[in-house]
Amino acid sequence: MNQTLKEFEDNIQKIHADLKAEFLSLRGSRPTVKMVEDIKVEAYGQKMDVKQLGSITLAPPREIDISVWDQTVVNAVAKAVADALEVNPSTEGNLIRVNLPPLTQERKEGLIKTISKVAEEARIKIRSFRDNINKKIDQAEDDKSIAEDEKFRYKEKAQKIVEETNKKIEETLDNKISEIKE
Repeated sequence: MNQTLKEFEDNIQKIHADLKAEFLSLRGSRPTVKMVEDIKVEAYGQKMDVKQLGSITLAPPREIDISVWDQTVVNAVAKAVADALEVNPSTEGNLIRVNLPPLTQERKEGLIKTISKVAEEARIKIRSFRDNINKKIDQAEDDKSIAEDEKFRYKEKAQKIVEETNKKIEETLDNKISEIKE
């Protein structure tokens, strides 16, 4: 049963890590490399990520520079970035400059709704995992492989893990909201 709880905790932590990664890819007031690195570009007859085609740097306060290694794919990268971020990047040789305009109040509110929805989906996944572990604990008690007081201890431990992770999710959400509002 301890192994099952360890797997449960690992799954819960992965949900939180995935949430943090997804938040990084969403735009706040400041640009991040994550916003462009995974954008798919049609190059060399296949779909490739921007990070495979050039190096990405940040030029504060709101600029992302992509230095493409091969001149023949600069236009394809620029078009893919323009489509994904809904901006008009400028190109200078192998360098693509993406200047992100300040977020409008309407866009900020939309982003806050989006990240709140993503955070709630993560909480739903966590509750689902908790329900599954509780069913396994109940089955183990029915099979007489654990005692009733052990069952309650395991359920308490699972609930504590859920509460701690929900607290972390709330902190992550609050941080992202404050970043968007900047």
